[in-house]
Amino acid sequence: MLRRKLTVQFMIGITLTLLLMLGSNLVLLWRQQQHDLQLEMHSKAKVMTQELIATRLFIARNQDRINRDPKSGHVEFKGLNPAAVGRGVGSIFNEITGYELKQTRFEVRRPENQPDAFDREALTQFLQNPNLTEYYRRVDDGGDEATFRYAVPLKAEKECLVCHGQPAGEIDIAGYPKEGLKEGDLAGAISVKVPMAESIARIQRNTMVQLWVVVGVTVASLLVIYLLSRGLVIIPLGRLAKVARSIGRGNLEVAPTDLELLKRSEELGVVADSMDSMARSLHELYTSLEEKVADRTRELAQANKVQAQFLATVSHELRTPLTSIIAFTELLIKRSDGQNREYLEDVLESSRRLLSMVNDLLDLSRLEAGRVQLFHDLLDLPELIIQVERSVRPLADRKLISLQLELPGDLPPVLIDPLRIKQVLLNLLSNAIKFTPEGGSVTVFVAMTGEAVEVVVQDSGPGVSPDQRKLIFEAFRRLEAPGNQHPGSGLGLALARNLVELHGGQIWVDDAPGGGSQFHFTLPARLAVEEEEESADGDD
Repeated sequence: MLRRKLTVQFMIGITLTLLLMLGSNLVLLWRQQQHDLQLEMHSKAKVMTQELIATRLFIARNQDRINRDPKSGHVEFKGLNPAAVGRGVGSIFNEITGYELKQTRFEVRRPENQPDAFDREALTQFLQNPNLTEYYRRVDDGGDEATFRYAVPLKAEKECLVCHGQPAGEIDIAGYPKEGLKEGDLAGAISVKVPMAESIARIQRNTMVQLWVVVGVTVASLLVIYLLSRGLVIIPLGRLAKVARSIGRGNLEVAPTDLELLKRSEELGVVADSMDSMARSLHELYTSLEEKVADRTRELAQANKVQAQFLATVSHELRTPLTSIIAFTELLIKRSDGQNREYLEDVLESSRRLLSMVNDLLDLSRLEAGRVQLFHDLLDLPELIIQVERSVRPLADRKLISLQLELPGDLPPVLIDPLRIKQVLLNLLSNAIKFTPEGGSVTVFVAMTGEAVEVVVQDSGPGVSPDQRKLIFEAFRRLEAPGNQHPGSGLGLALARNLVELHGGQIWVDDAPGGGSQFHFTLPARLAVEEEEESADGDD
């Protein structure tokens, strides 16, 4: 997941919150305006119908006065019955206002009063529910203009029965057949059609204004919030992060100016003081730790120096008497026979082994002290391996071990110290023969691997477990294996590792195919090439 800056996250959150709040408010306001428009249309239509009903009622109640001649008392229909007056008032009202106000019923006497779809719907509702006093809804005709439709029922009253009552079919005073209504029957309805286009346009204009207000408030709020958060939060936190990164890189001395801005705020001031205190504590701890490490390093160096001097002194002091013992033992062997000769031969073998151990210990102490100097010579490595093979073959023959060499004939000469590499080969081959059971095999391979010559000593012995492969190259470490009865000091492989690394190579061990071990070490071949080039340049 990608990390965003705190400023971006904060501004996104604030923006979404503002848009949600203001957008919700805008939607609620729009819905409220729609509701208010409905109430307004309803109120207007209701007033108009009530006025028309009142007019009709007035005309109906005064028919006698309208149609009777006050002088002669003769009654003559003047054409001003409630229906005629309602129709005339509706016509004039429609011309003045643009609204549509009419009287209607299922079976009309005049074509202009013919009911439309809404009128029939309202009349049906009034018939089905005699207690219904009004019926209204918004009507969208599919065009651009919506209308509010409103209707109220007209009930047959006593005054209406003169023209619309019993008996049905009788011609009334206006010349139309009566409908046979009874008092309280549904005589028709007054329908009002109010255009809503202007009101809807007004709501749309108001909504757009409110929308721009929302956008303006949002932008202004975000700008103010951004400036405040940047000055009060983002910049101080950035300064705090800078100080934390500086401490993480090891710079534990925090300048007072780096935390001055943070300390102006009470909350961030606590964090700044804690950061400052932590930096001082870490600085003191780090300084103290460096001093302790330096003291321990000096102590270890001194201890290593004393150990190396002690080992060198002891080894040197042991070599002289051991050499004398070996010489005198060899002399006595020549003059002895029988059991005394066997004893002397055991003494000679033990003395030689002890002298070898002393020599290894002396070499190792010199290597660790850095007092061993290599005497490089350009020579043929296979020839050196053959010399070592000749010296260890009696050991192999004694255990009936097959000792084989696989040496390519195209290896370049290598620049090495022959005495030291011979010492490495003797250690590896002696160990291989020592740990290989009777009738086993030991093979030496040599090959070029990149810019190095690799030597492999392979045996058919018990092998080396993965957890011991690094440990056996340390001083005084011996192979830990069940039934391991082979004597040794644990110095040979440590000495071999130091000598190989001193030549710029590497040494390691892994499993041999089919069982056993493979000890590998490499010697840089490029040194030989460089030496040859330098020699050629010198001859020129």
